[in-house]
Amino acid sequence: MLDKYLHHVALKYETKFRCGGSIINKRYILTVAHCVNNNVHIGIALFVISCVLGIPDKFVKESATVHTFNMYTFFSLVVACLAITAHGFPEPEIVGGRDAPIGKFPYQVSLRKSGRHSCGGSIINHYTILTAGHCLVSLNGPGAFTSLTIHAGTNLLSENGTVYKAKQAIIHDAYNSLRLINDIGLLILSTPIKYTKYIQPISLATTDSAPSGSYCILSGWGRVKLGGTIPDKLQEIELNVYDLVKCHQSQRRVQSSHICTLTRIGEGACHGDSGSPLVSNGVQIGIVSFGTPCARGKPDVHTRVASFTEWIENHIMRVSACLIFVALAYTTEGAPSPSTISEDTSIDIKDVAPIGKFGYQVSLRVNDTHVCSGSILDNYNVLTSAKCVVELKCSLDEIKVHVGTNSVNDTRYHYDVESINVHQNYDELLCFNDIALIHLNDPIRSNVLVYPIRAPHIVGGKDAPIGKFPYQVSLQFNGAHMCGGSILDKYNILTAAHCLKDFDDYYLTYLKVHAGTNFLDVPGAVYDVESVIFNSQYDETSIINDVGLIHLKNPITYNRLVQPINLVTSDKELEGKPCTLSGWGITSVDGKKPNNLQEIELIVYPQEDCKTAQPKVRDSHICTLTKEGEGACYGDSGGPLVANGVQIGIVSFGTPCALGAPDVYARVSRVPYIIGGKNAKIGEFPYQVSLKYNNIHRCGGSIIDNYNILTAARCVDGLENSVGNLKVHAGTNWLDVSGAVYDVESVSVNSKYDDYLFINDVALVHLKNSITYNRLVKPINLTTFDEGLENKPCTLTGWGTTSGDSGGPLVANKVQIGIVSFGNPCALGYPDIYTRVSSFVPWINEHLKK
Repeated sequence: MLDKYLHHVALKYETKFRCGGSIINKRYILTVAHCVNNNVHIGIALFVISCVLGIPDKFVKESATVHTFNMYTFFSLVVACLAITAHGFPEPEIVGGRDAPIGKFPYQVSLRKSGRHSCGGSIINHYTILTAGHCLVSLNGPGAFTSLTIHAGTNLLSENGTVYKAKQAIIHDAYNSLRLINDIGLLILSTPIKYTKYIQPISLATTDSAPSGSYCILSGWGRVKLGGTIPDKLQEIELNVYDLVKCHQSQRRVQSSHICTLTRIGEGACHGDSGSPLVSNGVQIGIVSFGTPCARGKPDVHTRVASFTEWIENHIMRVSACLIFVALAYTTEGAPSPSTISEDTSIDIKDVAPIGKFGYQVSLRVNDTHVCSGSILDNYNVLTSAKCVVELKCSLDEIKVHVGTNSVNDTRYHYDVESINVHQNYDELLCFNDIALIHLNDPIRSNVLVYPIRAPHIVGGKDAPIGKFPYQVSLQFNGAHMCGGSILDKYNILTAAHCLKDFDDYYLTYLKVHAGTNFLDVPGAVYDVESVIFNSQYDETSIINDVGLIHLKNPITYNRLVQPINLVTSDKELEGKPCTLSGWGITSVDGKKPNNLQEIELIVYPQEDCKTAQPKVRDSHICTLTKEGEGACYGDSGGPLVANGVQIGIVSFGTPCALGAPDVYARVSRVPYIIGGKNAKIGEFPYQVSLKYNNIHRCGGSIIDNYNILTAARCVDGLENSVGNLKVHAGTNWLDVSGAVYDVESVSVNSKYDDYLFINDVALVHLKNSITYNRLVKPINLTTFDEGLENKPCTLTGWGTTSGDSGGPLVANKVQIGIVSFGNPCALGYPDIYTRVSSFVPWINEHLKK
């Protein structure tokens, strides 16, 4: 029966019922004169039996004026400037809710008039608050915004939080206050909102993604029980989306542009939280609009946000002070098309971006809070808008550039800022020349999730003939080319470590190897990846040992277009000689990336000259140089550099590209590794250990007694002062199973070790505690005499990583005869080189921990 007398009101004086009355329009209540006579300026309470949310018990502060009719002096018309038009819809409240945790609803704001909470709202970008239309109906005329403040970042009405002023209110032009349709509005702020941990925008639903029965949550300031006082703390309540047809049967004003919620009697929205956000799965689906009367077991009605997406977009754009279109030719390729660019450059996201698809995207954060985006231009430079950085009131030390993530909550990979350059003609008012460069302290290393805005490419190349480079492969992540590689054998692909270093089992499902094709839009033969490994001594800062291997699930089928490449055995005489680089890249500095495989003729550059031009170059690098405007450009990272029909290098880095400076490659002739091995049986090699540095496998080693591990000098050289990070893992065949772990006390490196010639490549690792022997953990005897072993069988064990076998034991007749040192890349019929154990037995005995 509550819906039967929608016009009926009760007038209360000092909380006691005094008279009845009826609503004749938004401003007038009809009653008899004696109900209000002699009570002018005192205050009359109005209670509407069935009403829109926002007209609860409310003392009308304006004077009640009595007009006397000639016919009957006892009958009058009460003219009261009700809160409906004078104050919006006051005291939004939630019945049956609970105190919200601080920071749980960072998008929630309080709209206050003259310091008094009147409505809720939600932050949708730096300048815009979304709320209900009926909350804004009184904001017209001069000085309308003087008393209005928007409070963000606080759960308490007794605290101000961060306060903002509004400069414009926009109500839907089809808003109907009687039928309460199109009950939506926007507040445009005078100054931008500063995002913090407690102040963040909420994404808006663009589709009806919350069907009937879906869980949702409402936040706002309201009573904790019917008839109770309004609490100081923000409230929250869990609701369920209610079937719209059933809702219409209960609430006749409900239309398709509404969304309904329902809980048990005694819970729900009550006279508001008008304007507050209804959220499901992290996106706002509704705006509190009306109900009857509150928490009585009937549905609450909200404005359906998805029905007004276009309206919101249009009005955000209309009020924007400037539209930023930074048109850089190379940024358009593969970039999403924003449906809205507003004053805060926010984008209405239609789909979640696939991981790794936009590896050039960065997040600029201050004290771990996202403030702006940017894009990677090269290893040291990030492009962003001037507006983003001029508004940052903080030191450079507080700004971090986060890369390689789709989540603003991921803080793993970030870089410090060295300096910021804003365009000298930037105009903050007109937003002209709105561009800035952020220079980093350390270089960004490219990988599958992190790469510059320009795709890897070769500048100055030409289309390669079909079949000329049958060893060339394209490594594609989620369907996009990310790196080059070369076929070593039927199961192994050689590439750069920086292409692989961030892969785990999850990402491997998206990595494919494409062989036998010159065209990126022709898949060729596609192979799944079983695992990836890279040089355990790869250093992304100094960019050394930038070598990786991809192991395939199934063997490659060779044919005229698919063949392996041999690796160089000696590259001492290559300086000044011609070589060839192949890969997918643009054909000119400012050109568009072609679909065809490219090739370019280069010259091997003298090593000493390269070291002068590129300070990071080491002996494990090889360089090329051509005229300015040609060369490798951001890669084709991992691609093969070939001379005389054998691969001599792997594309690693250059500065920045095709500018006349040498390009740098990993020198493949200095990388030892195992290929073609088989899984060892558990307990078959109980003397084998894994040396892990910061929990990453670094080298192999062998147990020679309870306190000493024999390994290669190259494995521990330079670690004398950081042995706390070095651990010895024994009794396990798997790198992801720790086995027995022992702390290291010290290391002894042969004093005559030469890291260039790899002579005297022997070292001892001394343990803090004694090794406990068992079936899986035992020592190996060392040979003291190895004459007569030529052409005799021997066994090498290790984990098959590039350089990760260094230090591992070579065993014959159950005694260790060698320590893996170096060799030309494996499986090519060339000798592998080991440190001869028998030559160092005296040194070993002298340096054993007793």
